[in-house]
Amino acid sequence: MPNIPTALTDQARPGAISRIARQAQLSDEIADHIRHQIMTGQIRSGEFLRLERFAEELGVSVTPVREAMFKLRGDGFVSLAARRGFRVSPLTADDVRDVYFVQAKLAGELARRSCAAMTPDRIEVLRDLHEQFKRAIADGERETVTRVNHTFHREINILANSPKLAWFLENALTYSPHVYFDQIPGWTELALETQPRLIEILANKDSRGIVRELDKYLTTAGDLLIQYLDGLGIWDESAPGDVAAAP
Repeated sequence: MPNIPTALTDQARPGAISRIARQAQLSDEIADHIRHQIMTGQIRSGEFLRLERFAEELGVSVTPVREAMFKLRGDGFVSLAARRGFRVSPLTADDVRDVYFVQAKLAGELARRSCAAMTPDRIEVLRDLHEQFKRAIADGERETVTRVNHTFHREINILANSPKLAWFLENALTYSPHVYFDQIPGWTELALETQPRLIEILANKDSRGIVRELDKYLTTAGDLLIQYLDGLGIWDESAPGDVAAAP
């Protein structure tokens, strides 16, 4: 029987596998947190990111923060400067447009495929979700607004029965900032106007129309986000100086 390294046998144990999975999930969540700060201008292009700062802020050890930084480096959000640490890469308006371009194409194709499977019952579900969306806005329930909007679009996507395409869309969505609708001027109004049109188009099983409407919706959402970020001066690529000393 061949000798198996102890480390590998430990990793093969259920408990060890569980710990590895939790560690990977934690680093993903940290990467998501930092990505959101970059996409909303809270962290600017050129800033050096101190690992200890985020570890203290999030109440974790430095290890998952370092893993998160390498994930962000692979995604192009940060670079690794020799002897200085991780630095935020430049973010441009075209980067944001590209994110929403990809989302529009993926969401449009999923909705196109969903048209054939759309039923009156599913249309009623979408109408009910739209009513929930309106009530949540009227009541100022910010978290509910975001959750119901996500559910509305998920109900459309799952009917496509295209799990791989839906997976790509979910990954594309990670590049959008996780903000409340009312934080981006115009997003709430845009969704309120668009949801009824999407429902009507789907009820008519208009596969071409649904692609056009989602393309218009997501392109406009991206433009509104760019306007918001422009107001923050996020496109200024001059390095503002180090946030903190590199690790």
